[in-house]
Amino acid sequence: MNPSNSSDQPERPDPQASRPQVEPGPAAPQQRGQRRNLWPLWAVLAVTIAPVIASYAMYYGVKPEGRVNYGDFVEPQVTLTTVRVAPVITPRAESAFVAFQQGAANKKSLTQLGDWQGRWLMVRIGPAACDKACQQELYLMRQVRLTTGRERERVERLWILTDSGTPDPAVLAEHEGLWVIRLMPQTKSEALIDNWFSVAAQSAARNAGASNIWIVDPLGNLMMRFPDSPDPNGMKKDLNRLLKASRIG
Repeated sequence: MNPSNSSDQPERPDPQASRPQVEPGPAAPQQRGQRRNLWPLWAVLAVTIAPVIASYAMYYGVKPEGRVNYGDFVEPQVTLTTVRVAPVITPRAESAFVAFQQGAANKKSLTQLGDWQGRWLMVRIGPAACDKACQQELYLMRQVRLTTGRERERVERLWILTDSGTPDPAVLAEHEGLWVIRLMPQTKSEALIDNWFSVAAQSAARNAGASNIWIVDPLGNLMMRFPDSPDPNGMKKDLNRLLKASRIG
C-alpha cells in the first residue's frame, strides 16, 4: 500500500482557519475615494509644471545631439540678479517696467538687475560711445524683438554702460523701449560678478567671433551670447525657441 494514499494519515490543520477574519472598516472605501479624488489635482500640477521642466531641461540640462543653437550658451551659469545698476535713460513706451519710474501707484526702484526679473532680456554691454558696430547691435536687438509679434511683451532690451559717459540722443531716438542703465560699484560679495561683467563688456575685442549681445533669462541668469556681426535670422530662431519652450517669462 502506498503510504501517500493511506486514509490513516491525520489531516493537517489549516493555519488560516485559526486566524480571525478582519472585516474592512467603514473608512477604507472612503480613503480609496479620497485617493481617486486627488488624481485631477495631480494632473493639473503635471500640466502646469511640465513646460517649465521641459524648457530648463532643453536649455540648461539635456542638449540633444544634432540640435543647433546660433548663440553660445554661457557655462557655467552666471546669476546677475544682485548686480547693482542705475537707470540713465528710461523709455516712455515698449516696456513693461516704464511705470516703475514714472510715479505710478506701483512705482518701484530699479536698482539691480534682479528688478527686471520675469522677462527675457536682450542685453548689450559696453561703453556709452556707440560706433557703427554698436549701432548695428542695437538695431538687431530692436528688430529681432519685433519679429516675435505679440510675444515681444515678454522681451526687454537693456544697454548696460560700463563707463560714466552718456549715449548720443540721436542714437537713442531710434530705439524707443530701450533701457540704458549703468553698472554701479558693487559690494564685496558682488565684486566677482562685477569684475566678470566688466570683462565681458570688452571681451569681444579680444575674442574673435563674439558680440556684445547677450540673453538673460527671466530668473536673472546670463545664459547665451551671440556671435560677432550676428545674423538676425539666427538670433530670431534662438529667441523664438526660448519663448516657445519657456513658461517662466
